Amino acid sequence: MINMAVRGESRNVVARANAGVEWTAGFADLDPAEFPMLWALTPYGDAVFNQRQVPLLLAELDRLPAGLGGD
Repeated sequence: MINMAVRGESRNVVARANAGVEWTAGFADLDPAEFPMLWALTPYGDAVFNQRQVPLLLAELDRLPAGLGGD
């Protein structure tokens, strides 16, 4: 599972969640033009999404192929 933490401006964690998508090396094979947010993720680093990027990330998760944990 992908662990997520949302931090406020003071860097305090304001929310935590485990996303329902298992990490897979297949994310690296996604088309970066179609999935720029997911394509850029790595299993070893933290990712930060700003308020303008979150809707893009959610839309990508909705389009994720079944072989990578989508519908």
